[in-house]
Amino acid sequence: MVDASGTWAIMDTVGMAQMDLPDVEAAFPQDKHERFPAVEVEAFLRNQSLRLLYDPTAFESPIALPGPGGVLWRSSGLMASGHYGPPRTMIRFLPRTLLRPPRILRTA
Repeated sequence: MVDASGTWAIMDTVGMAQMDLPDVEAAFPQDKHERFPAVEVEAFLRNQSLRLLYDPTAFESPIALPGPGGVLWRSSGLMASGHYGPPRTMIRFLPRTLLRPPRILRTA
């Protein structure tokens, strides 16, 4: 969980550094309707990891892609580290929703 209310969750990959690539992280709101099912977010992260494998520069600048929940997910561009350890280069994805992400997720 990211915030005290437990309304946002984070999922990430670990180990992309073995291929000299950044890891990928997704933060998303959780609600009783499961608008962003964890299994779909996990598949989205794996697909973005594969995209990086084929094009290591794919997310150096922010980009928006369709993803879980039928909404666009915006990337952060390269970040020095993710929300959780271990320290590593990271790309964060946030869904475009009416619910604003916690401040800690909006800063790199």
